[in-house]
Amino acid sequence: MRRCSLDAGAADALAAAVLHARDYWRVDLTFDTSMNSAMIGEDSMAALSGAWEMLDSDGYGCWRRDAAREILLKEMAERHLDVLKQLAQARKRAMEAAEAAAARGPAGG
Repeated sequence: MRRCSLDAGAADALAAAVLHARDYWRVDLTFDTSMNSAMIGEDSMAALSGAWEMLDSDGYGCWRRDAAREILLKEMAERHLDVLKQLAQARKRAMEAAEAAAARGPAGG
């Protein structure tokens, strides 16, 4: 993922994949997004890569670091799921509109 142009939406989708892989398949996914910091931010980059060291200096160590990463990954994944729901609703409305137009018959005829 280093040479990709990831935006925040793509990072959110990756976060959802990280959590899904861990929760359902017990697989720990990490992504090297180090060349995408301008687009997705340092915190998101660290959460996706598993290199979450931002909070290590306060003396709480590993537990706090993992908890902060978990919170951020869940927030990112939730944003992704919200977008998927919105897309599904838009597809449903478009289908309903097409069906209504088809039921009215050909235009101008």
